[in-house]
Amino acid sequence: MPRRTAHPLDGDRRHPGDQSLRLPPTALRPRGRFRADQPGRQFPFALVVGPSQPKLSSFEALIEAARAAPGRLTYASWGVASTPHLATERMLRARAVEMLHVPFTSQAPAMQAVMAGQVDCFALPAGGAESMTRDGRTRAVAVMAPGPLAIIPGAPLMKDMGVDLTSGLWKAIYAPARTPPALLERLNLAVREAMAAPPFVEVVRQQGTVPEPTTPEALAAFGRSERAAWGAVVKATGATLD
Repeated sequence: MPRRTAHPLDGDRRHPGDQSLRLPPTALRPRGRFRADQPGRQFPFALVVGPSQPKLSSFEALIEAARAAPGRLTYASWGVASTPHLATERMLRARAVEMLHVPFTSQAPAMQAVMAGQVDCFALPAGGAESMTRDGRTRAVAVMAPGPLAIIPGAPLMKDMGVDLTSGLWKAIYAPARTPPALLERLNLAVREAMAAPPFVEVVRQQGTVPEPTTPEALAAFGRSERAAWGAVVKATGATLD
């Protein structure tokens, strides 16, 4: 979602947008103040299981354990209505199982709790997940990505295990609504060329992110699909931002 600006919406400035927090259903509507401008990057999530559950070494084992004892297993997030909260709820609802949500104030304490064995699992950006799995006590059992991630080799795709879910954080650049189309097109082309440069691609892949050069029209369509998909789970869970 675009960050707010006090500047005139005259097309002179670009505004980065991200998706680290979700909004209540009433806020999941285009506001007409910004236009999709330039493509960004996806930060796919990986689902990790901590040392509290040493026998759960696969995604299916985690799901079956949750099915056997509804609400006993726990999952972390960085807050109610945050992306990890809602992504995990989508996953659980797709497999008709329940876990207990344990929200934290940010990603770092949630990671620490999982690694300390206080919480069982956590869906978080792949870069953070990779750092958690280095000692072997915490395992990445699935990635919510469209394709394999080099930063977590061997981790299966969630969509290959019966859960049609690609999730994570995404970043894009939005322009004020009155930006001339010719300027949007020129900016988009420049950013797409930069994102295709091999040094840039290599750096972002090492960070567990996926560059996605596209068009303003495709970015706008992606935003509409995100509002529809996540609006449904927000309404189903009743999650709101405090």
